[in-house]
Amino acid sequence: GGAERPDSGELVLAGESLPLGDPKAMRDRGVAVMYQDPMLVKTMSVGENIALGHEGAKWFGVLVPLQEGDLSDLVKRVLGDDVRLDDRVGELSLVDQQLVAMARGVFEKAQLFVMDEPTAALGEVEVKRIFAVIRELVKGGSSVLFISHRLKEVQEIADRIAVLRDGRLVFVGEGATLSTHDLTNLIA
Repeated sequence: GGAERPDSGELVLAGESLPLGDPKAMRDRGVAVMYQDPMLVKTMSVGENIALGHEGAKWFGVLVPLQEGDLSDLVKRVLGDDVRLDDRVGELSLVDQQLVAMARGVFEKAQLFVMDEPTAALGEVEVKRIFAVIRELVKGGSSVLFISHRLKEVQEIADRIAVLRDGRLVFVGEGATLSTHDLTNLIA
């Protein structure tokens, strides 16, 4: 989330300018970023990856551990029945690793999920799993910025489409109004 400092521009969420170039500050402001290669610790468990950086909360100076039941419910909701809290992330499929990254955003109560090419290395069945979770996130009130070169996927999942070409915004509009041909011409 904001790992690279921009040359110019600004990101505004709910009327508030976000601190670009500071991933922790972005997370603290409700922004979760997922990359094509999920930023997870492969030697740690699913639960440890989701809670990383949030191992407990201080209550009158005493560290209170996270509730394992809450994490189990979250994992079941986002990843389904086949992945457990104590499964090692490095042994999961790529789609399950992507879903762990999404679950971490849900756990952090993210308002905005920035997904940078999350489906680039996935097949059609795996993409459907990612899209199902995206739809649930949106239904729950979160926003999703889905970045992809797979135009059919963009058309399927996006309510609105923004096209950048050579670092400039060349189009913003409703996703349903663009044909694949029109979209191809805008990015060419």
